[in-house]
Amino acid sequence: MIFDAYAAYYDLLYTNKDYAAEARYIHDLIKLHAPTASSILDMGCGTGKHARQFAELGYQVTGVDQSASMIALAHQMNRSAAAKFECGDIRSIRLRQKFDVVLSLFHVMSYQVLDNDLQEAFATASTHLEEGGICMFDCWYAPGVLADAPTVVTKRMSNEEISVERIATPAHNPEHRTINVHFDVRVTENATGLTHELQEDHLMRYLYTQEVLEFGTISGFKLIAAHPWMSHETLAKKACWYALFVLQKQ
Repeated sequence: MIFDAYAAYYDLLYTNKDYAAEARYIHDLIKLHAPTASSILDMGCGTGKHARQFAELGYQVTGVDQSASMIALAHQMNRSAAAKFECGDIRSIRLRQKFDVVLSLFHVMSYQVLDNDLQEAFATASTHLEEGGICMFDCWYAPGVLADAPTVVTKRMSNEEISVERIATPAHNPEHRTINVHFDVRVTENATGLTHELQEDHLMRYLYTQEVLEFGTISGFKLIAAHPWMSHETLAKKACWYALFVLQKQ
């Protein structure tokens, strides 16, 4: 599984990602659409950085991820009794528990590349919500992706233990509305100079608003808001790469 290898350097690559600001942004939307909400299911939680931020904001949070390595790191770094983590596939996991809010952040929904994958993920969200509950997720947004085609990107990060170089090479398949991002990764141990090289392919699907409406309706959701990521503006057809959708279970 690609994310088991990814877990070793995932947090280093995203050191500059402002998880606290993103959690506050989602918190503001929760207060707008579900002001009494106190519990969150975080689908595709990774190493749990968003989940821990939500716990600090006063929510009871359960994070789910299919990568055992990611969940192990989430447990290792968790210091809050308000956050817990379980290993499971967001397309099939059933926790026998209802939540006020279901979240899926950092483009997890764009990893659901087949229609069936998306439908099963929507069904999981719906199953874990009471009527009136809120589902929020961000994804790659079709108008933005098509207006600003992806290019090769090189990223370098380091800490006291390791240095990482990652070259991302995208391949666009318009027929399937997907982009396969091939990663060439070199991880160097700073103390020894030893290097480890690996390759990964992340197949991502970009979504149109109409698709979200259709898949949501099948699982009993109504689309109630859509924004450019980290904005409270109306999404409309803005050419942004990342969009946030807010759905309510009917």
